[in-house]
Amino acid sequence: MADRVDDLFASGPRRGPRLTLPYILIVTGTVVALVGLLCTSAPGGVLVLIGLMRVETERKRVESGALPASDTEAVTAALRVAYVAMGLVVLLFIVQTLALCLGYYQVLWGQLFYTLRGLVGVG
Repeated sequence: MADRVDDLFASGPRRGPRLTLPYILIVTGTVVALVGLLCTSAPGGVLVLIGLMRVETERKRVESGALPASDTEAVTAALRVAYVAMGLVVLLFIVQTLALCLGYYQVLWGQLFYTLRGLVGVG
């Protein structure tokens, strides 16, 4: 809330777009989605979606005039990164659905548990 009031009534130089947190969310979400392919990619998808929403907020700030037009290029680049990451997450969801339907998870986890059982010496 204080940031919004400062943006409205600031008499000093304007700050640039706030893109650090969205980039962190997008990169972290993409990594979590890739690693989550072993189980579920949903948490990574949620992080990427939140990052995309934050970038969209910055785009609206540029369009409304709250940020200078010179920041358009940085926000547009962040939007491209966010859309590519979201496309990758959707692709991972499709791959995960196919792997689940075709039985690859049963084979993968079955082999993993069989190997761990042999290492522990059970059975």
